[in-house]
Amino acid sequence: MVLRVLDALPSYEKIVATPNVPIAEVVTRAGYDVFVTQREASCGTDRLVEVAESIEADIYVNVQGDEPLISEDTVRAIVEAKIANPDKVVTGIANLDNNKNCVKVIPDQQAMSREVYQHIGIYAFNGAELRRFGEGEVWEDIEITRFLSMKYPVHFVQVERTQAVDRLEDIKEVERIVCQKK
Repeated sequence: MVLRVLDALPSYEKIVATPNVPIAEVVTRAGYDVFVTQREASCGTDRLVEVAESIEADIYVNVQGDEPLISEDTVRAIVEAKIANPDKVVTGIANLDNNKNCVKVIPDQQAMSREVYQHIGIYAFNGAELRRFGEGEVWEDIEITRFLSMKYPVHFVQVERTQAVDRLEDIKEVERIVCQKK
């Protein structure tokens, strides 16, 4: 799945952050850069915090490895939104379908309607946001929930819906979709 995500990304610099040596070996053999993380991490953004301590960048984009169908357009939209909103964490949302097993988010906590969306596993940060995230209390392993609980400003970008792999059963659905696209 990780290679599929990497292959779908635009030509930005790509680094896989993983504590898993076998995954690192597969990614390296495929020609991509790897940062083997050393600390315990409850989520991908915790690993990205460790990367940001060693590699400086204006924008860090975290594409979750369980989003094998994420599109290049989605990544570009997130990066463009981060450039336009430099003081906000940026993440993707999509209209909710009948999938009750996806990660959900309510972007406007103040609205009367409290409209619920599917959360798409992609984030864009600057270094300061990552440092603040790394200092936050780790009681929640879904990044967006941690940022919202820290009262951090978040900009939500409407993107195309994907089929994430949140459960073992989701792998079969992703495989079906990939076969249809061939």
